[in-house]
Amino acid sequence: MLIAERFLLLCVDQESGKRIAGRSRLEPALHGAVAAELVLRGRISITPDSDGLLRRRRLVVVDPAPTGDAVLDPVLAGLVAKPDQKIADAINPFRFRPLIKDLSGQLLSRLVAAGILEQRVDRVLGVFPATAWPTRDPRPDRLTRERLHYALVADGRPDPETSVLVALALAAGLLIKLVPTGDRARLKARAKELIDADPLAAQVRQAVSQVYSQQAAASA
Repeated sequence: MLIAERFLLLCVDQESGKRIAGRSRLEPALHGAVAAELVLRGRISITPDSDGLLRRRRLVVVDPAPTGDAVLDPVLAGLVAKPDQKIADAINPFRFRPLIKDLSGQLLSRLVAAGILEQRVDRVLGVFPATAWPTRDPRPDRLTRERLHYALVADGRPDPETSVLVALALAAGLLIKLVPTGDRARLKARAKELIDADPLAAQVRQAVSQVYSQQAAASA
C-alpha cells in the first residue's frame, strides 16, 4: 500500500466515511506522499539544502524505470519529461498543470477496489448527492495507527514510511486528530524530533508547508 493511501485512510472517518479535512489540506499532503514514495523506491532524489539557494530542494530522477504502479508512474514520467523541478512546485496540486489530477479520487477508487473502503452515495435534503467512503476492512488503518502510536507515544523507532506520515500529519495540522493523546505538547515535540532525524521527512514537511503558504498568499 502506498504512503499516500495510508495517509488518506487516516483522514477518512471509519464509520461516516467522511474526510476529516478539506481538499485544500489533503491534496498537497497526498502529493507530497507520492514524491516521498518515489524517493524511497529509488526513482528520484531531493537535492539537500547544502547544494545552495538555487539548487536545493529540487527533484532529480535517478532511475526512470517504471514502478508498475498506476499512480506513481505518471508522476515519474512527468518528472522525466520536465526534470529539475522544485519539490514544492512539483507537489502543488493547484498549479496550471499538476503532475497528477484528482489524486484523492484516484486513491479512494483504489481503496474501494481493494475492498478496504466502500463507496456510498447519499442524498443531502433528499436532493444533492454526497459520497462517503466508510471502512470495510479496518486492518490497514489500524496497522498504520499502531505504527504512529508506537513512534509518537511509545517513543519507538519508526520506519521511513511512518516518519513521512508523521511529517504529513504535522504539516497538514492533523497530528492531534490522528494521534489522540492527553499531552499534545509532548506529541508535537516528539513529532518534530522524529522529522528532524529523518532528512526525507523533513524535506516533505517543508515542501507541503510551503504549498499551504502559497495557497494562503494567493487567496489573501
